Amino acid sequence: TQKCVRTNDIENVGVTARHHTFFEMLGNFSFGDYFKKEAISWAWELSTRVYGLPPERVWVSVYEDDAEALALWRDGVGVHPSRIRKMGAADNFWASGPTGARGGGLRGGCCACSAAATAHRGGAVTLAGQDLCWSSFTCSCNWSGATTVSCCISSSAPMSVLTCLCHVLFCFPAAPAGPCGPCSELYYDFHPERGSGPEVSLEDDSRFIEFYNLVFMELNRDAGGALTPLAAKNIDTGMGLERMAQILQGVPNNYETDLIFPIVAKAAELAGIDYAAAPPAAQTALKVIGDHVRAVVYLLSDGVLPSNVGRGYVVRRLLRRVI
Repeated sequence: TQKCVRTNDIENVGVTARHHTFFEMLGNFSFGDYFKKEAISWAWELSTRVYGLPPERVWVSVYEDDAEALALWRDGVGVHPSRIRKMGAADNFWASGPTGARGGGLRGGCCACSAAATAHRGGAVTLAGQDLCWSSFTCSCNWSGATTVSCCISSSAPMSVLTCLCHVLFCFPAAPAGPCGPCSELYYDFHPERGSGPEVSLEDDSRFIEFYNLVFMELNRDAGGALTPLAAKNIDTGMGLERMAQILQGVPNNYETDLIFPIVAKAAELAGIDYAAAPPAAQTALKVIGDHVRAVVYLLSDGVLPSNVGRGYVVRRLLRRVI
């Protein structure tokens, strides 16, 4: 698996069924070899035949202008049209950008990203205030006005720390140049009894979980925003291990899978708490402990030690948050 640590949405850890600071990604890549038809066919085979997911519980999203992907899902794989949703660029169009950052939010408007990565693309970040820990302060960039960020950081700390610790909402007018393309996402339906009418939204977290993303890098965007086909089209897919474990193990959230729950259960035992009978706030706290302990162990095993700068500050912060 590809092991990932991310803290930009740390406030959601333990609160939702699926957010983590440490998670593992499964996936496959193709650079100028197989492309959309094969990636879609193999993703369906893996999901329904290898993992055994009931086909009628798998929904698919496609980029609204990607008629090819729509036809492949509907006519090639055989997904019923009622379980295919067309979605806009904010959800189903990916851009790698010239510095390697990728994601739907980089096409203009606003998105969450790290201050240091934004500054690397030309933004001038200005911090205001004294030492702050999870307080709001004003941050400005040269794209558009002021935005609010939350962070646990000293205003005098080096910019490199902000790469891992800041949750920033920046607004900017233009999409980045570089490879880009539409994507398709696969969702598992926990409640098919709720129907499949046009009013059904894949954003309903009480019903769906997105577990597989297929990115079709088929275009290049130049500095002026013009799109041209890539000579060698690429495939980049990602499946969340924790999310697939939740689906296959039939538990209500990622934290109660065998990947994380043993840590949660041990923490509850040490605290003298019955997890199943605990109030929601206590369960959330135990989930945070399970997630952060797992993240810290991975970081330590990868040679990242607690410190007050860079990656080491991430370890230090996670330890503090657990305590």
